[in-house]
Amino acid sequence: MDFQADLYRRAGTAPARVILPETGDIRVLQAADRVLKQGFALPVLLGDRDELEKRARVNNLSLKGAAFRAVTGAPDQDDFVKRLVALRAHRGMTEELARQKMADPLWFGAMMVKTGQADGLVAGSIASSADVFHAALQIIGPRPGIEVVSVAGFIEIPDKTRGEEGMFLFADCVVTENPTTSQLASIALSSADTWKTLLNTEPRAALLSYSTKGSADSPYTRKVREAADRVKAGNPSLICDGELQLDAAIIPEVARKKAPSSPVEGRANILIFPDLNSANTNFKNTERLGGGLFRASVVQGLALPINDLSRGTSVETIVDTVAVTVLQSRERYE
Repeated sequence: MDFQADLYRRAGTAPARVILPETGDIRVLQAADRVLKQGFALPVLLGDRDELEKRARVNNLSLKGAAFRAVTGAPDQDDFVKRLVALRAHRGMTEELARQKMADPLWFGAMMVKTGQADGLVAGSIASSADVFHAALQIIGPRPGIEVVSVAGFIEIPDKTRGEEGMFLFADCVVTENPTTSQLASIALSSADTWKTLLNTEPRAALLSYSTKGSADSPYTRKVREAADRVKAGNPSLICDGELQLDAAIIPEVARKKAPSSPVEGRANILIFPDLNSANTNFKNTERLGGGLFRASVVQGLALPINDLSRGTSVETIVDTVAVTVLQSRERYE
């Protein structure tokens, strides 16, 4: 499976407008140059056009074909301020505070997505994840019926007999430290949607634990078991099971011994971890010790797509995340 090539090909069938608000970062301009060359998205760059094009020329980049929007003095500033106050007045949002927020390219860009002036946004090379999530949740909000917004990570391992030709989706790696039963089920359902949207193949989700099918009984294992039952009730056609130990989830020979009736059959490609501690640690272990290749992270459960980057991100990851955002943008959940 060539994840990147397939991602670009599928995104390119219907390019979308993706806002890149952190144009003070040269990596963002480098990514815009690559996206324009690939042709799968229209980057919308926030900032002064003359200044950005000058910086691009100095760095041997081309922004030909990009869209530009100035935030300072923008004609829709007043309208955006009114909209933000209307959205968040019940939480104490004042006109003065809203005006401060709308002077920030991150918040301005999120409101552009909210009002349909763009299809998605990618940020986080400068802003912290907390800042990106704050803007996204305040302006975009969760998709109807989604209990919790989460982040899933695609990682590809050398052993192509596991997962989907070596590809796995891990969740939730960033947001919810100790999800409840219902939150864990929501994360699993969102992850299945992410898999179908981005890979267009059948998702097979395993909710993981230190126990398989009641081999241990505790509040921790019961939470996973009950979450798996909720997932099956919420989407009966989804191949899903839990609680499963990792080996029973991804190795058919082990699954036949430990969980012979499991519909996953040791072929899971989505791994749902019981808490943030185990998810984040396992993701980094797989990448740093297991030779896994990090492909993309995806913010799940928002009504409209806003995706977060690491401040240590590479240009390639920004480009891949723009492609992810294009595919997500094809469904609006408001």
